[in-house]
Amino acid sequence: EPNQWLPRRNLNSEEPQVRQWLVQLRRPRDQGFSKPKTDFTARDPERRAPQRARRRRVALLWSDARPRILGGDSILIGAIVRSISLVALVWAPIAAAQTPETVSFLSADGTTLLTGFVFSPEGPGRFPAVVMLHGRTGPFGSVAAREARFDAGALSMRHQLWGRFWAERGYVAIHVDSFTPRGYGKGFPKGSINSRPPEVSANLARPKDAYGALRYLMTRADVDERRVGVHGWSNGAMTVLSVIGPEAPGADVVSRGVVFRAAIAQYPGCGIESNNPAYAISVPLLLTVAGNDDEVSPSRCQQLAARMMNQAAPVRFLWLEGAGHGYDSPDVRTQSVDANRQALERTMAEAEVFFSLHLKE
Repeated sequence: EPNQWLPRRNLNSEEPQVRQWLVQLRRPRDQGFSKPKTDFTARDPERRAPQRARRRRVALLWSDARPRILGGDSILIGAIVRSISLVALVWAPIAAAQTPETVSFLSADGTTLLTGFVFSPEGPGRFPAVVMLHGRTGPFGSVAAREARFDAGALSMRHQLWGRFWAERGYVAIHVDSFTPRGYGKGFPKGSINSRPPEVSANLARPKDAYGALRYLMTRADVDERRVGVHGWSNGAMTVLSVIGPEAPGADVVSRGVVFRAAIAQYPGCGIESNNPAYAISVPLLLTVAGNDDEVSPSRCQQLAARMMNQAAPVRFLWLEGAGHGYDSPDVRTQSVDANRQALERTMAEAEVFFSLHLKE
């Protein structure tokens, strides 16, 4: 069926029949499996042109000539191709994905026993690592939250996508559940930030969870503690800004001079930091905002980034025009918006290069 999720496949050895099928899946309805009674595009060349362009893009993606056409000299171009390829496969059944390892460790607050979900690369070695911090809805999907199922198999599509993304690129990725151990596994609704309990504060409590995860990673034989980054979304991205800021809560529990080496913050609320002229970051930061965000103010983050860049801080800032809050969720509804899809592709490409530069080289 055309709307079924696609199985994961090796992009470099795809058989021609499947490539043609994938091209058909991306065609508009009047070009694919079901044809409307009236074919308006046949009489309107202006409407047909974008369709032809879309088909050409998909055909290029799945063509065996793709490496020759795009070239291999640019790290960013290579990252873009790999990221687009992964986005093309987000329809793969989540059940077929790797089930992450479930671990427990103490928060740096000294009392809260947290749960983490670890995505690991294949093979032996000491790998760089990424601590992932969820947003206000928590780490689980909406169906899992309604059913009160809070385990590795219930992780949301976004968090499974990014966990697989980092593991496939040679990182140990640990997703930290800050809410369920404190009794808030179902997360919080939109607009509730001022009524949430202090034990889940993005700026005061959750940084201790991030440093607890860092301390846990230091105990793993497969992690190089000198090469750990932190990556957060929305409320978790607000935590990232606190983690890499001055006097971060919980930073004092980490020994041997181990620190987060780089950070990615996707669509955070930047009000506290933008209102604090003394705010400064200690490590390189990739900050992405959604131009059509209806939950937080992207312009506040833009002002913060501009101020830090004027102070020669190591900031990479991305304004993603037209994208909405949570643009990187790989569900069909979110990715049916072109601006969201393009924002996800660009974020993945930039994130891969950013952490590669700061955690691998």
